[in-house]
Amino acid sequence: MRVFPTFSIRHILLLTIGTLTLLITVLVGKEVIVQWQQLSRVKALIEATIIGDSLFNTGEKLSEERHISYSVLHASERGVIDGLLSSLQKSRQESDETFKVMLPLLEKYRFSNLQPQVKDVENGFLALKALRAEVDRAAALPINKRDHAVSRRWFEQSTDLVMQTQSLWRSIINDFMAVDPIVNAQMRFKYFLWVALEYTGRERSMIGRLIVENATATPDEQALLLRWQGIVDYFWNSVSMVADQGQLTTVLEPHIKDAKSDYDNVYDMLQGTFLVPGAQRTKPYPINGELWLELSTQSNNSLYILKDIALKETRTYVETLEVNARHQILVHSIALLLTLLLCAYSFHVIIRRVLYPINTMIGALVAATQGKTVSLALLRVNQDDEIGKLAHILTIFQRNVDEMQRSSVVLARYIEELKRSNQELDDFAYIASHDLKEPLRGVITQTTFLLEDYQSKLDVDAIRRLRRLIFLGQRMEQLIGDLLYFSRLGRTQLAVQEIDPNEIVGEVRQMMDTFLKERNARVIIPRPLPRVVCDKLRIAEVFRNLITNGVKYNNKPEPLIELGYLESMKAPHGLEKSVFYVKDNGVGIEKEFHEAIFRIFKRLKNPAVKDEEGTGSGLTFVKKIIERHDGRIWLDSVPGTGTIFYFTLGA
Repeated sequence: MRVFPTFSIRHILLLTIGTLTLLITVLVGKEVIVQWQQLSRVKALIEATIIGDSLFNTGEKLSEERHISYSVLHASERGVIDGLLSSLQKSRQESDETFKVMLPLLEKYRFSNLQPQVKDVENGFLALKALRAEVDRAAALPINKRDHAVSRRWFEQSTDLVMQTQSLWRSIINDFMAVDPIVNAQMRFKYFLWVALEYTGRERSMIGRLIVENATATPDEQALLLRWQGIVDYFWNSVSMVADQGQLTTVLEPHIKDAKSDYDNVYDMLQGTFLVPGAQRTKPYPINGELWLELSTQSNNSLYILKDIALKETRTYVETLEVNARHQILVHSIALLLTLLLCAYSFHVIIRRVLYPINTMIGALVAATQGKTVSLALLRVNQDDEIGKLAHILTIFQRNVDEMQRSSVVLARYIEELKRSNQELDDFAYIASHDLKEPLRGVITQTTFLLEDYQSKLDVDAIRRLRRLIFLGQRMEQLIGDLLYFSRLGRTQLAVQEIDPNEIVGEVRQMMDTFLKERNARVIIPRPLPRVVCDKLRIAEVFRNLITNGVKYNNKPEPLIELGYLESMKAPHGLEKSVFYVKDNGVGIEKEFHEAIFRIFKRLKNPAVKDEEGTGSGLTFVKKIIERHDGRIWLDSVPGTGTIFYFTLGA
């Protein structure tokens, strides 16, 4: 009993080709529609990203204005106030400009569900502008006649406006987080960075107020500062984690580390000044409001650089998504067109080149069985048909495929070996840059625990060996840290500006005050140093290292360090102009070591000087920093008398 009808080969071929044509058309057409939808979402995302970046910039400028205004309202000296007012006017102009850019964008791209938030931001900005007049009137009055409610209102309203701007940014971006997982991670990265910037701004404002008032932080203020620092540290950790998820690590890792280092350097330096419980001020702070504004702004500059690069990377990536979506649409459209053309051609081949000849042969065979005359010429043609040629070609092709498969196996192994080698190199780099410190810390920690828990049960020699092990582990950790820092020195962008070296030396002397007093050392400058264009933080590191070496390697009762400047001098490599020098009365350096001391981890031993801890990296850092400024460094030294380091700054 026949259940299914029997189809001829001709019907099966035609049905197969037709079904495949329809299926491919549907699949490719569906993909084209999906890509068009993706393109539409990406275009909307690009517009939302532009608005979000504008909101980000607005929040940043508002935070800057909040900090300066807060310092102005609490400053008592007219000279300090006047110095801050020029910065305040500039900050206000920048805040107004960012709002002028942001508001038309929000009007152009309407988010119906976000209109209340947009209105709140607009009203908040208008209220803040109105409050500026009260700030100016209060700043014009003596400190004892100012209404401190204005200060509180200013801090609260400006902070609320920053938070409203931040909330609006999150609401706008939330609708597009599902467009792409990398975009999602990059948006979260920018959010964490914004939070870190905001709470850093709050710290700046409170510390700036305490400085201009010369006031001791109250317990509540100390608690706030500690809480804000904890929040900033938490979001710093989140920033590093999300940067990796958003494929930003390669671009941003050095900038993240530099920004975190700059933040830690500034705020760690002031930790004991503002966060000592029960401390009372007996003398003015070592810095004034203008200097704090400069220091904190310089610290935040690395954050702003990080922010700008993150914004740029996100825009670039989103634009890449748009290009890819357009490319996919073009590719799938071409594929659809080619599919239709190919199917049409296949129908032509099947009908004209296969079915027609087969039908002709069948007709000839039927005619022959009926005794009719059959054209032998037609049979001869069919004896050399395309199917026979195809079978012959396929046989040759099969032999070639076998050969290719055998060849593809030296190649596969070779590729596998290359992958393994590259992976081993990657693993080694990761271990060298990150994982070496973890086991070292574990060894130090476990050895410390062992020493603490079993000290009473160990003999003197065992205790000495354990302490030596802790010392060696800590030294190894320092060496790894110095090596990584040295590698960053060569690629970190310099923040060059025209500065006064005398101010840098003054700040370095303040930071080294305890160190110099302990060693009865003095630092003198016979005449003022000229202004120079350089990276302030890096050149401060140069002076600090050279002063430290001059004091450490010194056996005189009163180590003396002299910092000076020469208009020109004859150097070993020719005539040099605009030469700085650092001179000491220490033990000196033998001429054979004048080059070796600049190699990393190279420390010279001198029996006349007590051995000092260190890794021997300081002069290596100094040389690298000076070379980054297109300068040179060299030295003259007389053993037993002292050493003079000379250096130039070309940038």
